[in-house]
Amino acid sequence: MVSSCIKYISNIFNNLALITNPEFVTENENPCIHFYYLLVFLVGFILLSACNQPEGTSSRTALAMHTPYEDGHFQVMVEVPVGSNIITSYNLDAQKIDTLIQDSLPLLLEYLPYPVNQGFIATTAADSSFQKTIVWILGRQIKPGQVIQSLPLAMMQYEDSGEEHIEFLMIPRSRDLRTVNVEKFRDLIIEYDPVKYNIEHWLRNRYEIGRISSFVWKDEAEAREALMALINQSDPPPL
Repeated sequence: MVSSCIKYISNIFNNLALITNPEFVTENENPCIHFYYLLVFLVGFILLSACNQPEGTSSRTALAMHTPYEDGHFQVMVEVPVGSNIITSYNLDAQKIDTLIQDSLPLLLEYLPYPVNQGFIATTAADSSFQKTIVWILGRQIKPGQVIQSLPLAMMQYEDSGEEHIEFLMIPRSRDLRTVNVEKFRDLIIEYDPVKYNIEHWLRNRYEIGRISSFVWKDEAEAREALMALINQSDPPPL
């Protein structure tokens, strides 16, 4: 994909070099020639940007994309990439990813970096307000603001200071974005049980020891059922 993009863009700029040749301009004087230069440059820039986007992702907003596709994957917007200590979040009003600020500085997580990508599927609460259903994507590092096609792998239920939370562990639909090649929770705990342990241990201790209690894991079937229940409780949030 990348090589074909580069070849196509190269052809565009070869054409640009041709039409900027003094002999060409003299023989083919045209009042619109400068507009054509600008158009060719913009097209090339856009194509180059598209080539750098990982397969299986897009930069489209996730707000109205939470209905699952026929093969069962969901669209998840990434907020914080794996390996980051900087807390970033989707700004609903501006429809973009913002870095959270505290005392004029980026808000940092004073603990180990995020062990997996953190994102959300957009749903609406019972009062029709926008809410984020938190999703953790086990895979390669994905840039904040990217929308990634993901499959449910597990559901996590826990209490944080007495408040119940339901979050989901997902796997990228694209195998190129995966770091473990499993699609069932059973296979995860058989082949990669330390991964499950590390994610739970990180969640239990990222803020303070003892704050998280009653941590329960569910498999991919229960995760999908719970996700569908959240999605079907109301209409999609407006863009």
